[in-house]
Amino acid sequence: QEIKALANEKFKQGDFNVAIALYSRAIDILEADNKQDAIFYNNRANAHFQLGDFYEARIDAEKAIKIDPTYFKAYWRMAEICRCTMKQDEALEYYNKAHKITGNSTQVVQQIRELTFMMNAKKNQTNTKKFFEALRGIPSRELVTQPQVSPFGPAGNVPMTVNESKRTFIVPDELQKRPVLENLKLAENFLKYTTDDNVLHSQQLDKLMGQFGEILSQTKPLYQIISNDKFYIIGDIHGSLNDLKLIFRKINLEQFFSSNEQIIVLGDYVDRGQHGHHIICFFAMLKCCLPSRVHLLRGNHETPQLNGFFGYRPQIDSLYGSSSNVVSIMNMVFQELPLLLNVKSVHKQYLMFHGGCPLVSDFTSVDQLLNTNISKQLEPCDPISQQLLWSDPMHENRGTDLCASHRGVGYLYSAERFQKFADKMDVDMIFRGHEVVFDQTGIRDDFGDGRHYTVFSSGNYMNQGNIGGIVKLDASTGKVEKITLTVL
Repeated sequence: QEIKALANEKFKQGDFNVAIALYSRAIDILEADNKQDAIFYNNRANAHFQLGDFYEARIDAEKAIKIDPTYFKAYWRMAEICRCTMKQDEALEYYNKAHKITGNSTQVVQQIRELTFMMNAKKNQTNTKKFFEALRGIPSRELVTQPQVSPFGPAGNVPMTVNESKRTFIVPDELQKRPVLENLKLAENFLKYTTDDNVLHSQQLDKLMGQFGEILSQTKPLYQIISNDKFYIIGDIHGSLNDLKLIFRKINLEQFFSSNEQIIVLGDYVDRGQHGHHIICFFAMLKCCLPSRVHLLRGNHETPQLNGFFGYRPQIDSLYGSSSNVVSIMNMVFQELPLLLNVKSVHKQYLMFHGGCPLVSDFTSVDQLLNTNISKQLEPCDPISQQLLWSDPMHENRGTDLCASHRGVGYLYSAERFQKFADKMDVDMIFRGHEVVFDQTGIRDDFGDGRHYTVFSSGNYMNQGNIGGIVKLDASTGKVEKITLTVL
C-alpha cells in the first residue's frame, strides 16, 4: 500500500516514468494473478497512456482484464486506448463491456453516445463551405446545421456556461481586406495581452474560425508550394504560451510581415499545455493575414480522438462552458488542416509533416504522393494519414528496417529505409515534429546525415527539462539554421 500511495502521488505530479517504475515494483512483490495486481496493471497502463505509449498501455490493460474480468476500470482504459489509436469499433465494444459490469453508469452511457456520434459524423457531415460561411455570418439560402453538442459532460468541475462579457479582443470580420499593419497589430496585441481568461469572445471566435476554415478548406490534404524563400519551421508547441512568445521574439513579426519569408508549423498546437486554444487562435490570425506565407499542418493531437483526453477539451470547457459547441467547431477546423507540405525550390525538395514518412505505400515520386486521394476526415484504416501523423524514426537498431510503433499507430523506420525512400522520391530533406528532443538546440538530426530532422518547440515538455527550438531553412541552398528558444 505504501508503494501504491507513492506511485499514485508521482502520477498526480505528472512524473509518469517514476510512477511506472513503482507500479512495476508493486507487481513484482505481489503473487501472480492476485486481484490487487489488476489495479497495479491498470494504473501502470494509465501512466503509459499519459506518455502516449499506447502499445504498452494496451498490454497492461489486457493483463488487468485477464486477472480480473469484472474490473470496470480496465475495460474503460482499454476503450480509451482504442479511441486514441483510431480503433473506434473496438473502443465501442469495451465501453459496452464496461456498461454491462456497471449497469446504469451515466459516465459510460455518455461515452458510448459520444463515440457513436463521432463514428456517425461522416454520414452527417455538414457542407464545410456553408458551415464556415455560417460561422462568419454570411447568409445562405440553405439551412446550415451547426455542429451537434456532444452529450459528454464537463471534464472536472467546470461550469456549463461562462460569462464572456468582459473579453476585449476584437477580430475584424474580413481580416484580409484590412491593411496589413492593422492585421499585424491585431496579432501582436493578441500575443502580448492574452491571458488564461482573456481570450476571444465566442462570437469573435466564430468569425475568425469561419474565415480560417474557409482558407484551409481550399488546400488539399497533401499539397506543394514552389519557392526559393527562407522558411521558419516550428515544431510541436503543445499549449505552451511561453514558448510561443519565445518563438516570436526570434521571429520579429513586423520584419516578417514586410519580408518574403514564410512560416511552417508542423502540428500539435494543443493538449498537454494550458494555452492550446490561445495558440491556435494566434496562428489562425496569421494565416488569415498571410494565407500564402503561413502554412499550418495537422498533428495527431488535432483530432477528437486525442484532444478529448489530453487537455484541450477541458480548457475549452473552462473558457466557454461545457454546454458550448466550441469543441465541435474547433475539431471541424482541425479537420481542414493539411497533412503534408512539399516545398520545391529550383534545385531542392523538402517534405514537411508531423509524424513520419509514408513508407508502407510504394510511392515512386513526390508527384504520385501529392496526387493520392485521401480524406481530410481521418479514416482509421488509411495507412498514409496514420504514418504522416504517427510514425517515427528509429533511434536504435531493432534488427529490421520497419516495425510497429510503441504508440500503437504508425511505424518505426530505420535510416536505411528512409534513405531508400528519399533517394527514390528525390527528396533532399524532411522536417517533422512529434517527438520531444533532448538535444540542447531543440532540433535533432535523426540519422546524422543532414536529411531527416525532428523539430520540437515546446520547452520543458511534461517536466522533462528539454529545450525547445525552431529551424530557419533557406530553400534555395538547403542551409539549416538551428534556433534555440532560451528559457524566460
